[in-house]
Amino acid sequence: MAFSFFILATVGICLSLKRWAGFALESTLILTISLETCLFFLFALCQALSLGFYLVTILGCLTLLVHLIQYLRQPTITWPRRQAPQLIFWGLFLIYSLALVGTHFTHYDNFSHWARIVKFITLEGRLVQNGDQFMSFTSYPPGSALYLGYWMQSLPLRDDLMLIGQNLINFSCVWPLVGLASASQKKQGLASSIALVFIALLNALDQGAGHILYTSLLVDFLLPLVALAAVTSLYRHRQYFGQMSLITAAMTSFFILIKNSGIFFVIVIILYYAYLVWTRHRACFKVGLLTSLCPFLHLGLWNHYVSQTFNQVSKHSVNLAAYEKILGEKSVADIQAITSRFLHYFLKTEVASNQTLYLFLALCVLGLLLGWLRRRPTQRIIGLMLAILIFYIASLYAMYLFSMPLAEAMRLASIHRYMGTILCFLYGLLCFSALTTWYQEPQLFAKPVTKSLGLILVLLALVSHGHKLTEIYNLDDQLVSDTVAVVGQGTRYHEGDYLLVDSRQDTTYLQLMTSYYLYCDQTGISRPYDYPNQEASFIQMLEEPEAVIYLRDLDHFDEKFTKVYGFRPQAQVYDRQVLIQARQGS
Repeated sequence: MAFSFFILATVGICLSLKRWAGFALESTLILTISLETCLFFLFALCQALSLGFYLVTILGCLTLLVHLIQYLRQPTITWPRRQAPQLIFWGLFLIYSLALVGTHFTHYDNFSHWARIVKFITLEGRLVQNGDQFMSFTSYPPGSALYLGYWMQSLPLRDDLMLIGQNLINFSCVWPLVGLASASQKKQGLASSIALVFIALLNALDQGAGHILYTSLLVDFLLPLVALAAVTSLYRHRQYFGQMSLITAAMTSFFILIKNSGIFFVIVIILYYAYLVWTRHRACFKVGLLTSLCPFLHLGLWNHYVSQTFNQVSKHSVNLAAYEKILGEKSVADIQAITSRFLHYFLKTEVASNQTLYLFLALCVLGLLLGWLRRRPTQRIIGLMLAILIFYIASLYAMYLFSMPLAEAMRLASIHRYMGTILCFLYGLLCFSALTTWYQEPQLFAKPVTKSLGLILVLLALVSHGHKLTEIYNLDDQLVSDTVAVVGQGTRYHEGDYLLVDSRQDTTYLQLMTSYYLYCDQTGISRPYDYPNQEASFIQMLEEPEAVIYLRDLDHFDEKFTKVYGFRPQAQVYDRQVLIQARQGS
């Protein structure tokens, strides 16, 4: 019941942006998410995040009530003439959401930060403060976690519901692509088909990025998708300075709040915004420069909060002192080794992210060739995309030198994910370019060869969606499932120490995962590699912590436990007092 107020509030704000501010319907959802996130951030800085959640919900519901009254008096709301593209697009979202029901997080980084911060904000209703041992990455902005915390306010604390919320943000970013063609039925069909193909391309990129698009809260795909939504929305509203300015201010601020590295896309979007303002609204150019300051204002507020709140910031923090320290740890030989490995990485043909990179470069060459044969200049847009790619790779190299600790930089940690980020944006730009080309040369898409190629792409996209949905539906990490079955989803913070018994995976992963689900201090979970042979030492090890979390151990633990406590351990949590009573009774 309470979740219905979230839906009503979201619909009310989206309608307000459409009817009162004149935004295209397809751009209103991601703009609403961006504006709400920025607003939640300001409330959180004032230690009033929970109040912000309530006020936004009330405001959204009130605006919806106003729209309903106005509509009953005079029906003036205009909807897209043909609903099929919208229904197909959101039907796909619904199918993916249903496939996600019952799934759990599987990626290490979910348990180290991204799911952890969502759970913290949902339960505590505030930002992380000094002394909150549940979190360790204190310098990461709260970004998408603020919105997901709002999404989860009236929902049960479950992994699959968080994933559906993230999926909603992702689809809201692609929705503006569908809205680029709003005139004829053929144009709308083309737009929805390209959106389906683009999401299928995301599925292919997800293979190389480690399956993080649908089953994790990592933001490696969220950043480029928001950037694509900004580009598409700016193009759609290029005739209106006020609307472009609000899109730029809200979405670039959202970038900064999602992750520090979002500043790359902030620069790209601000340059595109400046180009549109200079070419179409030159008289407002100086005012437009003020809009560009919004993301840096949010970044400054966040950095001020971090510096004033925490005595020691975590790794990957964005400041000159941290950069100097990390670079100082690397010798000249280390830098040469990192450089060599970085360059050689792009020559590995067996790497999935490189294969999609080679395909993108081949499509660029094909575009240049077709432009030359048809005497249509395509050099500018392709040159721009290649410049973005080169600039991104250069910034990625700088990140390994200045921001990554030596051990992570030497193994080029997560480079496949980082390359998936930029390729997601570039493939989105290719789809965007295909739609804008339709307006300039509609006869191009009327040719039989083009129609046949488009039909083949759509069929391949449907196959890709079917494969991905099957993969998501069948996804089951037994270790995570066993942990959730035993620990559950803790909603009350657990103090003290806990002993974890399990013979699978590495200790760090088990500790992070268990502390996330139990909701306790990351360092409060201990998992010994071996157990003492002496009975007194064994009893002390088990009865000193608050409880023993037993998952599975097929070695000698079961035998020792049974001998001391008189029964074989089952997968469950044993409180200290239960163990003491069982030992005394045996």
